[in-house]
Amino acid sequence: MSKIVTGRIILLPFGIDSWGIEGDDGQNYEPVNLPDPFKAEGLRIGFRILPSPDLVSVTMWGKPVKIDNPELLDE
Repeated sequence: MSKIVTGRIILLPFGIDSWGIEGDDGQNYEPVNLPDPFKAEGLRIGFRILPSPDLVSVTMWGKPVKIDNPELLDE
């Protein structure tokens, strides 16, 4: 089952091209498939989390997720 989430994109301090989403629900998400146009710190986005129980994170910063249908939100 998918879940709809909103949050803010942040650049993680774990090497090159490590991005996270601080969810408005208080969760940290580590998207494994964040599209390039959304790789900008501070962007507010909405997205759907796809079920992916086999994902693991090397950084252990947040919950690793696959996202679907990301969209920019107004501030």
